[in-house]
Amino acid sequence: PQVHFWDTETLDMIKTLDCPIVNPTLGGSTRVQDITSASLSPDRKRFIAGGPADQAWPDPWVHVFDYETGQEIECNKGHHGHVWDVAFAPDGETYASGADDGTIRIWKTDPSKTSE
Repeated sequence: PQVHFWDTETLDMIKTLDCPIVNPTLGGSTRVQDITSASLSPDRKRFIAGGPADQAWPDPWVHVFDYETGQEIECNKGHHGHVWDVAFAPDGETYASGADDGTIRIWKTDPSKTSE
């Protein structure tokens, strides 16, 4: 699948990246067919994605990618159903994911940082 990034002022496409997500639930051998949601961090260093909805085994993982290379840099498990939506907080310190299991998870962008 691909993720497209758009300039919100001009509505021009600014970047397209291939995202070869592999669903870890299926032993790391089944590639995700589509992405249902993606969000770019405010600093444009990473983006997050959730999907797919079209396979027999939904992908309950939240995938984190490097914005420049498109490489997956992190994969977070916290849901027990398909991840429908992901979004960064305006400050980029956290991001949220919502899934079929009725939960919304809040993730730290940098878990090594402590709250002040």
